Amino acid sequence: MPNALILKILRNLPFRGLAERFDDSPIDSPARLAHFVRTRSSFIGQTTLYGYLKTRMGTRYRYMFADDVFAHSLRIAAAQVFASCLADLTIYCIARVVRDGGLAETEAQAFAEWIYAEGFEQGLRDISAKNRPDGALQRFQARIATLQWDKVGTGLEEFDPSGEDLVRFAPVIDAFKELDGEIVKNSIHLKWGNVREQWERRVRPGDLAEGWSARNAA
Repeated sequence: MPNALILKILRNLPFRGLAERFDDSPIDSPARLAHFVRTRSSFIGQTTLYGYLKTRMGTRYRYMFADDVFAHSLRIAAAQVFASCLADLTIYCIARVVRDGGLAETEAQAFAEWIYAEGFEQGLRDISAKNRPDGALQRFQARIATLQWDKVGTGLEEFDPSGEDLVRFAPVIDAFKELDGEIVKNSIHLKWGNVREQWERRVRPGDLAEGWSARNAA
């Protein structure tokens, strides 16, 4: 199977931003935070989903892209994993701005919804409506509706939902999901650890809180 076909399919999936992982500029404005959350969620989704599929399928990996049913399932899985990663990272980042930047909890929900909506729209702009996760924004809103932002942890357990969804939506048979589940979830935890390290180096919580408040006041 020609590599060009694989590349064509991959370009139509919601995973971009591989170059952005080398960006070390400060995250000090709402726009920069939205960009960070979207591109890092995209990167985590890409490396974990495709990494798992490549490992599980072995030499058959390239040829599976010629199967229309598999390609369709992959598009759906990619969008679902991206949306889940986006939710986890949005909550994690906004909670830090609440704790260390002085962002009021009354503002946190609106800030988080804006980050998620921006990321969802931009990250899935090339994905057809039928392949986007139905009700993703509504589920995110429900998730944060009663969230106590100052109680959100700083550990990798905050990213458990995206690990669960990576296993849930991966286009492999249930037997493989049962066998591989813990390994797959551990692999995404390792990736999230790298993102957290980058976040800690770059975040400017006070600037983010001030930027959001100023944006709403304008």
